Amino acid sequence: MLFAMKYFSGIGLAAPQVGILRKMIVVEVEGRITKLANPQILRVKGADVMEERCLSVPGLGVDIVRPYEAIIKGLNEEGQAVEIKAKGLFARVLQHEIDHLCGKLIVDYLSFWQSLKFKVKALR
Repeated sequence: MLFAMKYFSGIGLAAPQVGILRKMIVVEVEGRITKLANPQILRVKGADVMEERCLSVPGLGVDIVRPYEAIIKGLNEEGQAVEIKAKGLFARVLQHEIDHLCGKLIVDYLSFWQSLKFKVKALR
């Protein structure tokens, strides 16, 4: 998964994006690589808006409001339970990838009219 993420110049990837039907994510922000299985968001705090892009929907950027801070729990590569306190971009990418594990994409954050505009553009 890490290889695929880097190959496509991503900073996060969820297993279902590459056909692996497992609850696993990999994230690399500011040189820090994080690999988690069964990640869950425990607590969030604050709010921040930022344009997000996704390897699953190339060419689309969506402004998304997300919590600025998040505490995430999951299992690391060794199968040990870990709890991660994340802020800023790191927190955002973790939340984005966990969205994928729940079947949610950035297009799900579009308003009805934005979604319609995107669909018309995709058909061209």
